[in-house]
Amino acid sequence: VKINSDINVLEDMVLCNALSSFYPSIRNARVDVWTENTTLHAAWENGGYKSSLANQEMRKIEGIS
Repeated sequence: VKINSDINVLEDMVLCNALSSFYPSIRNARVDVWTENTTLHAAWENGGYKSSLANQEMRKIEGIS
């Protein structure tokens, strides 16, 4: 597995993995995520990043439901 050095991609991957690990217990539930990553927050509010890799991770996060 090739690891990307873009911090935004890495932080999205961490969030995706954390949510995935709790999936059975958070299924059909609202989950609030507190983060200091202003880029992630802005991307979530504005519908994405400029980076296609970060957008892929964002789509994975949105798909956890």
